[in-house]
Order: sequence, then structure tokens, then C-alpha cells
Amino acid sequence: MRYYMKQIVFFLALLPLALFSQSADSSCIKRFAIGLNYSPDYSYRILAPEPQVKWIADLRDSSETPKYGFTTGLNLLFRINKRLTLETGFQYSNKGEMNDGNIVLIDDIDANKPPLNAPRITAIYSYNYLDIPIKANYYLIIKKFKLFLSAGISNNLFISSKNKFLFKYPDGSSSTIKGEGPKLFPVNFTLLAGFGIEHQLNKRFSFRLEPIYRRSITSIIDAPIRGYLYSAGMNFGLYYSL
Repeated sequence: MRYYMKQIVFFLALLPLALFSQSADSSCIKRFAIGLNYSPDYSYRILAPEPQVKWIADLRDSSETPKYGFTTGLNLLFRINKRLTLETGFQYSNKGEMNDGNIVLIDDIDANKPPLNAPRITAIYSYNYLDIPIKANYYLIIKKFKLFLSAGISNNLFISSKNKFLFKYPDGSSSTIKGEGPKLFPVNFTLLAGFGIEHQLNKRFSFRLEPIYRRSITSIIDAPIRGYLYSAGMNFGLYYSL
């Protein structure tokens, strides 16, 4: 944990230096751009249990699977020079995991078999956050089609968690139960890494396609089984230069 926090502090300490390291040929650059993005995400978690509850974590790992989430929001981009930009914004993200059909009901008479007409149960656990990222983009190619690498950190503010249970019965009927999920830490930190292509549509508009990986470096919950969220997504963005 201390190692990751040192990385964060080091990254933030370099930002002021980057702001003053503008090249002489960058005076004609449109400095600011605003953008909208949407990223469908493949989302899951890593469990870090204490020894006495490791069997519970193993059981969860054997039954739970990733879920599809998303990240969307508004971005502000600052161009330092032709190759380096800084980016921040406000992102609403949906993360979590699911249990697809592995929940088994126990018969009151015979515990070795499920009750008659037992439903197939799918549980979806969703965690909603307001993400505030700080990200640097370095352009390897700066022609009309640009290629860039990106890295940064994100401060994630917990909004809510939701549980949804889907019951599908042998006769074809179904039902749904929704409820509140666990109370998570109010703040979570995530490392970001990605690469992408950017196409300049005209003098003002550009389109960006960016595969991106997000991985929390602080636990989302104070419990004997700590949880660290991660996701892989495909970020679609449209930017307007001011």
C-alpha cells in the first residue's frame, strides 16, 4: 500500500513540472478540449482474505464470475504540447461481480437435493461510483490518426451498491428481487493504464478509441475479506477543441 501511495505522490509531483515543459512550437495548439466518453467494461474483483475466512473467499471465487459494467462521463483535456496532454473529468461507473446460477436452495426434508421446481438464481452485485481521474496521454504518432499511451490515477467516490436476484423457474416463469448492497468505503483509489488511437475529424472534433484497464489499489470494504475491483473496457470518446 505504501508503495502505491508513493507512486501517486510522485505522479502528482510531476504534474507542475509538465505544465511548464511546453515546447516552443506548441503556441498554435488549441490548449483545451472537452469530451464525452462511454466505456463498456468487463468488471470483477480480487479477494484478499484473512486466514480464518479464506475458505469463504475460495467458495466465492469458485462460484462468482465477472459482470458487465460501464463508465461514462465528461472530460476536460489540456494539451501541454503536441505529444503530451493531461486529462481529468467526472465519470459515473458501474462495477461489481455476479453469481450466475450457482446459488442452490436446500430442501427442507432432504438437504442433499434442491426442492421441487427450484428456480435457477442469478445474483448481480453492482457498485456505483463517481470517478475523478487524472490521466496523462503521450502521443507516439501525431498525424491525422494519432497513437497514444495513457496512465494515471482515479479518486473514486462511493455512491451506492445494489443487489439484484433473478429467479427463473422450470415452468418458464421468472421474478426479480432488488435490494441495497453493502456499505463500502467512501473513497477508493484506482490506477489507470491504456493505449488508443485518436482521429481528427476536423479542426474542432476528434474521435478516440481507447482500450483501458482500471485496478483499485485500496480495498473497497472494511471486512475480514478485503476486495479490490478491476475492469477492462473499451473507451469511446468524442472531443471538442475550444
